[in-house]
Amino acid sequence: MGRALKGYYVRVQADGALPNGSRARRVADPAGDLGTIIGSIRRLGRSGSTLEYFVEWDEQPGVAVLVTDALELGRP
Repeated sequence: MGRALKGYYVRVQADGALPNGSRARRVADPAGDLGTIIGSIRRLGRSGSTLEYFVEWDEQPGVAVLVTDALELGRP
């Protein structure tokens, strides 16, 4: 098991999500940050389902951050 991260997060991988351990780049403001996907969930809503990712950004090591809009992520 890896080191502990601060914050609430999951290490499961939702169906259809980018794989855990994938590197991601923030494409929304502020753009350019690199991070590692540590988990994902699929949230069901009235207009369908959305993928949400837990990311450890390189500039915030040791902190799990929930990215609620998958469109904010891109490949490095």
